Amino acid sequence: MSYRVLSPGSRFGRLLVLAEGPLLPRKGESSIHSWRCLCDCGTEITVPTVRLVAKQTKSCGCLKRDRSRETMYALHKKLRLLAKRKLLLSEANRPIVYATPPQERSK
Repeated sequence: MSYRVLSPGSRFGRLLVLAEGPLLPRKGESSIHSWRCLCDCGTEITVPTVRLVAKQTKSCGCLKRDRSRETMYALHKKLRLLAKRKLLLSEANRPIVYATPPQERSK
């Protein structure tokens, strides 16, 4: 059975298929066909055909890093907003002290 389902120039997520890669060893009978791919970040990786077709591999790992960076930024932003809200609420619960005019001294 031929695994030449893909052709150079195909795109899967951030990966662009460049050429057929080496046969990867596998436990059991046969080897796994693979493809050399270029990620949008510039990294070249070898990916098994099965993982490309099943859409299990979408990048070289940069997608996961970018998503975690975005998640951390969103979390940090939320924490800053919560801290501001807590500060505002604590100021709102403070008792109001009105300034009293100074009393004149009587002689």
